[in-house]
Amino acid sequence: MKIALESINPLTVVLSRYIIGALILHLIYYFSKVKEKIRREDLFGLVLLCILEPGLFFIFDAYGLKFTTAVRASILLSTIPILTALTAAVIIKEKLTALKLLTTLGSVAGVLLVMSSKENPASGSNYLLGDLLILGACISAAFYTTFARRMSFKYSFFTITRFQSLVAIIFFLPLVAGEIAIKGIQMPKTSSIGGVIYLGVAGSALGYLLLNYTISRLSAANSAIFANLIPVVTMILSALILAEAIGIRKIFGLLIIISFIFILSWGEHINDLRASKR
Repeated sequence: MKIALESINPLTVVLSRYIIGALILHLIYYFSKVKEKIRREDLFGLVLLCILEPGLFFIFDAYGLKFTTAVRASILLSTIPILTALTAAVIIKEKLTALKLLTTLGSVAGVLLVMSSKENPASGSNYLLGDLLILGACISAAFYTTFARRMSFKYSFFTITRFQSLVAIIFFLPLVAGEIAIKGIQMPKTSSIGGVIYLGVAGSALGYLLLNYTISRLSAANSAIFANLIPVVTMILSALILAEAIGIRKIFGLLIIISFIFILSWGEHINDLRASKR
């Protein structure tokens, strides 16, 4: 995403990746034997799901990355499991345990440590604004996972992902038109085009297929736990590819967040084992 944004406007990147993703998903649908139809009474819920993600999530994510680094953004995104546990408890009545509350407080401490770390002014502009936008993306993702879990009881993960790609295109088309009218179009770099293609294939198609499959099999809170791998991978790749600096404070903040999410994951695993023995 960071590479794609080097020479392509944020909303244009998002629209382009979903057009690529939609083409792949509809080719799969065309040659598949299973044809699942969406009922009219579920249209509102599915559209709301798509407005949350990719809609709001990628608006916050794309513009947030314009102001902050990939490492900071990925560490903040690791709070998604905790936020999902809270939203799932309120909306779909998933059990909110003392363990989840404890890990919430610990994760917030890690986030505050990351956001307080100093950056090289030359490498970005307004980190506070960028961090707040990324947090907006986290909240959108938490609500998405919660609603997707509820919708997974009615439709397959493939149907949800395919519908999501179509709504994303409709949602972002007018926004991209406005973005082009304001900012214009510049000749994109080859690396940015490659970034968009990768996002479309690996992110919008394959990535969301895997995500929605996981949500259909696990609880909203437990499926979101795997987001804690995002900052680990991003920190390594951004250091190697983007040459972003990794400071001591970031590392400690990352370790705090990951530690508390691991505690949540392990505790939930133990609870599941105990429940299966009863």
